[in-house]
Amino acid sequence: MEKYKRKIKGYLYLDAWQRWEYKHTTFVIVSLILFILLLDTSFMVTAFDTLSKLGYAGVFIGGVLFVSVFTAVPAVVLLISFTDLNPVLLSMVAGLGAMVGDFIILQFVEDKVAYELKPIAYKFKIPQAISYLQGRKSTLGLVRLIGAFIIASPLPDEIGIGLLGMGKLNKISFLLTCYLLNTVGILLIVLTARAL
Repeated sequence: MEKYKRKIKGYLYLDAWQRWEYKHTTFVIVSLILFILLLDTSFMVTAFDTLSKLGYAGVFIGGVLFVSVFTAVPAVVLLISFTDLNPVLLSMVAGLGAMVGDFIILQFVEDKVAYELKPIAYKFKIPQAISYLQGRKSTLGLVRLIGAFIIASPLPDEIGIGLLGMGKLNKISFLLTCYLLNTVGILLIVLTARAL
C-alpha cells in the first residue's frame, strides 16, 4: 500500500510540473545556477584542462559555450589558451561551434523559454521598444550595428538577434549570419589576446 501511495504522489508531482507555466525557464535558471556553482571547483578546472588538450574539438566546444552570457568568459579563456593553433582556423571552428550554440538557443530558448516569458516582456514593453527602434530610419542602422556587435562579442546572442530583427530571416540565413559574426568576433578576441 505504501508503495502505491509513493507512486501516486510521484504522478502528482509530475503532473504539477507539467502544468507549471514556467518549467523551461525554471530548468534554464537551475542549470545556470548549477554551472555557476561548479565554475570554481576542481571539477571545472579539470574539465577545461581536458578541453584545452583536445585541439580543434576543444575549440568547437569553446565556440558552443561562447554564445551564452554565463559561459562566455570561460569560453574566451579556453579559446585564448589554444596558442599553438592557427588563429584564423581556430576562429572558423569556434564560429561553427557558436553557430551550433545559437541554433540550440533558437530551438530551445526561443521556442520554449521566450514563449513562457513573452507576457513578462510585453508587460515591460520590451518588444514594443525594439520594434519602435527598428521602425525609425534614423536609428535602424545604429540598432543593427549594435545587434551585430553583440552577436560578435561574448554578450548574450539573444539580445543581438532581437536587435538585428533576424526573426524575419529563414534558419539558414540566420545561422550563416551568426556564423560570420561570431567567427569575426572570436578572431578579433584571439588576435587581441595574442598581441597583448
